[in-house]
Amino acid sequence: MMRRILFAISAIALGMIVSITRLSAQSGETVVRKSSGDQAQSSESRPSFEVASIKLSAACEGNNFSPIRISPGRINLRCHSLYTLVMRAYGHLIVSGNINPHYAEIVGGPDWVKTLRYDIDAKAEGLATAEQMTGPMLQMLLEDRFKLKVHKEVRNGPVYEMTAVKKSENLQPSKEGSCTPIDLNNDNLEDRIRDMVKKGGSAPRRCGSYTSHNTPLTFSGEFYGYRMADLVYLLRNRVGLPVIDKTELAGRFDFHLEFAFEMEGALANGMSVPPATEAAGAPIGPSIFDALRQQLGLKLTKATGPREVMVIDHAEKASAN
Repeated sequence: MMRRILFAISAIALGMIVSITRLSAQSGETVVRKSSGDQAQSSESRPSFEVASIKLSAACEGNNFSPIRISPGRINLRCHSLYTLVMRAYGHLIVSGNINPHYAEIVGGPDWVKTLRYDIDAKAEGLATAEQMTGPMLQMLLEDRFKLKVHKEVRNGPVYEMTAVKKSENLQPSKEGSCTPIDLNNDNLEDRIRDMVKKGGSAPRRCGSYTSHNTPLTFSGEFYGYRMADLVYLLRNRVGLPVIDKTELAGRFDFHLEFAFEMEGALANGMSVPPATEAAGAPIGPSIFDALRQQLGLKLTKATGPREVMVIDHAEKASAN
């Protein structure tokens, strides 16, 4: 059975950065930098879609949303909240060829930005790149139709620092040609892979991807062409806090990693809890912290560090098409 490869498309909005220091009364965190205008680029300096349709989604299950589908000069999004749209358009950093981008936290805005779901179909004039359409062009669309206003801050807060504490035979440098770099502008990637498999070929290993065989309590994955920048993004979703790479390990690596899922919400609150157990009470696998140390020679340590925060200052429900 073919494993579908899903990946995130990302871009970064450039703006003027003004250094300031202030104390956030709401969060108690120190703001070490604030953008004087993530929307400082004028409308004239950013490209926009030629035509776009935005409508409320008819049926969306739970918190699920579909990945962005891109074809030459077109993007299609299904079941996205304004929250996830802001995350994609403003709240992440692009690393060339990186299919695992780091997302900033999104705060502020009315309650509906997380609950109302929208479908978007947009067409650019000419063959705009994926980076343009999911970055500045999507920003322009959100600012026009949702009257969106945002700004970015960098606040000091709790993070994990990842360091290399020992050499691991499991963490092997990728051999040249063992994986195929992602082309973020490659249209219809999933369709091309499906056609290749139908013709008797095999899906290529994409650099920065992994395959996993999970149970409700455990994770077991094979990672291909993974950089430390890719790994810290994956770990953030597992440990509930931003992870800062302090390993000084450059290049791409292949490795196997398996661990038991932690109690829901415990890690996000900085709690240390035992790994999930079977009914008999015996641990079914190491925690993610123990797995990183034992299997990859990497250690996560609690610290205080910079956390990117995208603040929604103003938003209105989308105007009619």
